[in-house]
Amino acid sequence: MPTIPVPTLAARTRLTRPRPRLAAFLRRLAPAALLLALGAPLQAQVVWDCAPDLAQARNIAEPWEQNTLTLADGEVRLAVIDAIEPGAVPFHLMVLTPPYDEHGARRCHLVSATADVFGFSALTLDGIVVRALPDGTLDLDLGAGIWNDSDGSVAPARLHLTLDPARGTLSARMQ
Repeated sequence: MPTIPVPTLAARTRLTRPRPRLAAFLRRLAPAALLLALGAPLQAQVVWDCAPDLAQARNIAEPWEQNTLTLADGEVRLAVIDAIEPGAVPFHLMVLTPPYDEHGARRCHLVSATADVFGFSALTLDGIVVRALPDGTLDLDLGAGIWNDSDGSVAPARLHLTLDPARGTLSARMQ
């Protein structure tokens, strides 16, 4: 049986060690980038079209049974998305609604905590309150957590959604 050469520790270190100039640049850049990212004031919640990198089945928070919900006779679906990064604010809400496109796919919305697409620190469908209005609009209230970068805490909040399945419109705000 042929043997496969295994690189020595010195060779493996050379292969994985970053270039000194690049490493020094990244060490200087990282704190500034973190301050810019976390130092921004909390902005209004934003609803945007699903991004292919976030709206994937592998990003649905586990366990699926607690982080997905079907409403309006299966026409509306909610899923808590765990993007993993950034670590303090990884959670988004994916909402699938009519109207359907020419291929039979629903409209896909993502709800994030801020306009710069940071997520929530916490997001849960447990205890969600759903109200169906006579005009077919759905009002939803669910638990969320908002990151406070000044002290590293998470403030509990309620995320309020107004959804019109007939038009495929969705709005969000914190209460």
